[in-house]
Amino acid sequence: MTAAVDQDEFAARASLPDVVHGYRFDGIRPNGTIGFYGGPEAVAQPRIGDRPKEDRARWTPAAFCVRHRHIAPDWDCWCGWHMVADFTELSGYKTEGLGFDVVRGRDDITARPVIAEVTARGPKLPGVNLNDPPSTVRATWLRLEGRIWIHESVSRPIVRAARRRYSYARIERYGSVAELATAVEAGEN
Repeated sequence: MTAAVDQDEFAARASLPDVVHGYRFDGIRPNGTIGFYGGPEAVAQPRIGDRPKEDRARWTPAAFCVRHRHIAPDWDCWCGWHMVADFTELSGYKTEGLGFDVVRGRDDITARPVIAEVTARGPKLPGVNLNDPPSTVRATWLRLEGRIWIHESVSRPIVRAARRRYSYARIERYGSVAELATAVEAGEN
């Protein structure tokens, strides 16, 4: 790695605060579980310690790279949990398919009908993929916060299960990401 890359990486890491607030698309399972929050840590993968101890059900496991087996996020890779700090940038992002940080064949959630409010913790870097919105942040951990929007196409029993599981969160339905982004930015939602 060159000195210029080291300086760029250091500057990128230093420019991000300790905690970054944002949003991401997530999947939802039939039992109401959203994304990978509360999922088990990977045993055989490199990671930076264990996730924070408090309220483990709100945290993702530590991110790791399945391609290169390094700790995520890494400067020379696209790995890490992805989120955007600007809600309006979600409206231009494709909600179907593999989502921000999913590796084909390694994820049992393929649809992303949930928008979750999250905070990024631990080591963080900006996005690197050409399709990443400008406010993309990649992090070692994400913490599920108090707002969750579930697309109206998700069945009511699944939404009820999510409401029971995430009783601390305000769970609402949405139809259009663009309309929801406008309402959130205007403080209406």
